[in-house]
Amino acid sequence: MAIEALLRRGTEAENAVFTGGVGEVVYLIDKHKMVHHNGTNVGGRAVLNEYAVTVTGTANVWEISIPEIDSYDELRMFVLRIPNVNTGAVIARINSLAYVNVVFKDPSVGSTNFLSGGEIVANGVYIVTQQFDGGSLVVESLDAGGGGGLIGYQVFTSSGSYTKATNAPSYVIVEVLGGGGGGAPGSGGGSAGGTSSFGSHCSATGGGGGQGGSTSFTQNGGTGGLGSGGDINAQGQAGQSVRGGSTFGIGGSSRYSGGGNENQNGLLGAGGGGFEAGSNMSGGGGAGGYSMKKIDEGSLSASETVTIGAGGSGAGDGGPGLVIVWEYA
Repeated sequence: MAIEALLRRGTEAENAVFTGGVGEVVYLIDKHKMVHHNGTNVGGRAVLNEYAVTVTGTANVWEISIPEIDSYDELRMFVLRIPNVNTGAVIARINSLAYVNVVFKDPSVGSTNFLSGGEIVANGVYIVTQQFDGGSLVVESLDAGGGGGLIGYQVFTSSGSYTKATNAPSYVIVEVLGGGGGGAPGSGGGSAGGTSSFGSHCSATGGGGGQGGSTSFTQNGGTGGLGSGGDINAQGQAGQSVRGGSTFGIGGSSRYSGGGNENQNGLLGAGGGGFEAGSNMSGGGGAGGYSMKKIDEGSLSASETVTIGAGGSGAGDGGPGLVIVWEYA
């Protein structure tokens, strides 16, 4: 037969003036929860059960609901998902307790600071603790919990539409790469690569085609494409020109791929290689331009048009463009 083990029992008021032994646990009959003692502190400390924690209110006034919490002294640590970006200083209360300030811990100086606006990311998940000396709630994981965590990515190698993820990223970082230019096939020139874009946010033009012609002329490689609209905009590498005893040019390298050698195709926005035809020399194609941009969730449509620039044709074709969308919590 099983052995029944009973804990010391009493009301919250009775426990408040009681000092239990080291490791002793008291069951509060009026609160239906337990308190552990250490032989020193009067009243001990509550043993918290696992409860669903919810946040309502406004961006700067948080109404936090935690079942069976009647005092801030019962708190140690809990996790919150904050629905809105704060626009200034924040106050909060748990259940019907008094409002307290919400501060964040700055690990670089080891102190806490008041929120002033923009520190909280919409739908960010944060670890929160109580600061006993000032009665504040402290956001302990401002960077790791609220933003910057990669939750997914989408890669586009052909034109289509980007659909915002169901877990609603706080922001995305978009990389756009234009198509590479084609390498010249000897007597004729290669064609330019096409433009890639992500909605109306940012774009990158394709690289130019390499120049072809007779041995009596120096043949130029295609120019690199240009990025625009991004936080970072870069020009693609130009295709190799033909000088002296050279007969063909190598395609320009893109951010994600090297250019084609003689008669070779470029990959991922890189230029194609040129090809000598008879006595005609040929330059390599230029690489597509590059653009990168951070786009906040509020500026992101539910669906964004993605256009991928085709690679230019030539002795070696240019590589098609590319769009990558990195999604962050």
